[in-house]
Amino acid sequence: MRDHMEIRRLRVRWSAIGAAIAVTLGGGGLMGVQAASNDGGAVFTSIDPVRMLDTRGRSKVGAIDGSGAALRLQVTGDVVPTGASAVQMNVTVVDGEAAAVGGFVTVYPCDIARPNTSNLNFVNGQTVPNSATVPLAADGSICFHVYGRAHLLADVVGYHDDARLSAIEAELGQLRAAAIEPGADVVPEPVDLSDYYRRADTDAAITAAVATATSDVVRAGDLDGFADTASVDDAIATALATVTDDMIDRFEALPDPGVASGDRVASYGRVIDTRGRAEHSAAVWTTAGITPDITVGADGLALIVHHDPVRARSYLTRCADIGCTTASSETIRSDHATSGVSLALANDGLPIIASTSSAVDARLVISSCDTPSCLGSTNTTVDSGAFSGYDPSLAIGVDGLPIVAHIASDDLAITHCGNVTCAASSTTVIDLTGVSADPDLTIRADGTPIIAITRPDGLAVIACVDVACSATTGARLVAGPSIGVASLGATPAIAIGVDGAPVIAHRGALSDGSSGLFVTTCNDADCATATTQYLSEGGIGADIVIGLDGRPTITHVSAVSTTLVITTCATNHCASADTDNTGITASDTAAMIDASGNLATALHGTAGATSTIEMHRRTHRSFTAGGWDH
Repeated sequence: MRDHMEIRRLRVRWSAIGAAIAVTLGGGGLMGVQAASNDGGAVFTSIDPVRMLDTRGRSKVGAIDGSGAALRLQVTGDVVPTGASAVQMNVTVVDGEAAAVGGFVTVYPCDIARPNTSNLNFVNGQTVPNSATVPLAADGSICFHVYGRAHLLADVVGYHDDARLSAIEAELGQLRAAAIEPGADVVPEPVDLSDYYRRADTDAAITAAVATATSDVVRAGDLDGFADTASVDDAIATALATVTDDMIDRFEALPDPGVASGDRVASYGRVIDTRGRAEHSAAVWTTAGITPDITVGADGLALIVHHDPVRARSYLTRCADIGCTTASSETIRSDHATSGVSLALANDGLPIIASTSSAVDARLVISSCDTPSCLGSTNTTVDSGAFSGYDPSLAIGVDGLPIVAHIASDDLAITHCGNVTCAASSTTVIDLTGVSADPDLTIRADGTPIIAITRPDGLAVIACVDVACSATTGARLVAGPSIGVASLGATPAIAIGVDGAPVIAHRGALSDGSSGLFVTTCNDADCATATTQYLSEGGIGADIVIGLDGRPTITHVSAVSTTLVITTCATNHCASADTDNTGITASDTAAMIDASGNLATALHGTAGATSTIEMHRRTHRSFTAGGWDH
């Protein structure tokens, strides 16, 4: 027989697995507790629904004939722990486009061949949800293949974990085998839950609960009520669950002693550090890189396009890992004028880049890459006249074709390509009365483009009435100079909010000569009316993205410290915001939400011939009983 020291040793080892217990509540309180498994081989942990994917506001996924590239989603790393084997999620097709035979979505682990099955079926014009349990790839990712075209939503509601079940079963087996002597004098250990919120305190409380449960069995003297395995398991699990539930209630109500309250927000029942932990990579190109743009590649890793004014070249940099600690760069063009560069991902997963031809005639050039790294490309010069390719802003329309807003002799030009390489195209020119600059184009939920642009009198918005933007609703001035502001609307960046209305970040020159960041939130999809407010000092090189929580986040540069600033709105309408100066030297930025749902920023570092293009990535962290990141 084993002695009581062996029993105590086994009790202590339970501290690592207490959270794996599912609790069933009845009218009188705890009625029964068991390790829960939906598939017979893994513990299922239910979580508050978390939206991990929302493609609305960008290009739809898939192709009508099923030839489109799969969309990769990194699932593990935050609310779903590394090591999870599968997730339970609700997948929704929004505004599906399908041939007469219909369309479907297949969700599968990215490290296997796509199965010949579907998780969700839809017909043309349909919005439809379905629930799916999806195994995870070894790296914690899943892929979405769409036969047809559609926007996708994915809400994770729980996950399966094989490792935790194995640990539970092993520990229970050892506890069952441990000898329990009737009448032994073992005094139950009290469980004091006051002020527990650190990992060591959690472990101690769970260990004490296990000791109490096993001691009660021993002190009863009569083992008849505990002779069967299920009863012993229930007694131990009940004590664990009681501690675990009480601990969760207690630490969620406690502030983090090391972080000011202004840096935290409640999200999905957890406390999240809104500033995050920075993963700032080394330079990925070190020869005069300026005007960066960034997007997520088909493999879930960052792609960055930028311009070298010293060599008059444009480059595409492909990150080799999610933090971009290593990367490789390819020359896209060697005759590129200094007038910005814009990047998007075609439906086949290959990059497309808009840039300006040589300074001799400054026409619009579309570069369609042959490989994900752009080892080769087809470069097409759009014949829309000399000096018509300044300040390009590129997106992929709902028809799968590039559409570009650019400046043509001080007017706004919108070019819609007739094919992916833009060998054929049509251009609409809009006279905005005066010198216009810095257009930024995005695609609305209905598939039509909308453009924000700087006019001499302020910030203007042009809403297209069709996919190709052959006609518009006209230019609307949505933000102009006001009291205390010398000018508004410089270098705008536009995104579509969760309510379908545009949100625009832009710079304003204040009356004292300083530079400020402003945000204009539209009240409808056409931006017929809008509200503009000052957010913070800075605003140089601003870009804006919508986070998974629906809140706009703006990256920009401080005019005072010339460092990267991240401003996160408190609501989707940005009534207030939290601003964090990272202290990282920068003069221009571009932002995206990466495959794991975190903010990634490409930034132009120090100025001059030795300037750099770098990537700054933030990971959100959970505050739990063990502190941050446990």
